[in-house]
Amino acid sequence: MSLGLIELVGHTKGARYILSHQYYEFVGKPGEHIRLRGLSTEVRRKTILELIRKNGKVTNSELQNAMPSLKATAITTTLVMMQKDGIIKRVGARKFGYWVLDDEPAQLSLLNPDK
Repeated sequence: MSLGLIELVGHTKGARYILSHQYYEFVGKPGEHIRLRGLSTEVRRKTILELIRKNGKVTNSELQNAMPSLKATAITTTLVMMQKDGIIKRVGARKFGYWVLDDEPAQLSLLNPDK
């Protein structure tokens, strides 16, 4: 670890060691390091919000294409958390549905903290 080739990811029982970002850049696979390390929940939420604002709606497969380093379960978990927080809502059936911004007044303060 002192050479910077290995880094610790996580704390406590779930902690593990992975190769460093510099190694993955050297071998030409920087996305692999991000996949192993994981994006923070806040980054995932901001990315999803940006895509919905830009396109008006977004599907799970579009999010998987936009964030290929993440597993589908991580994306789905983030979507469900955002839905419970009242930020987004699901429209349509399970297979052909999509996600949009929830237009309820309660969530507007979460999206626009200036107001």
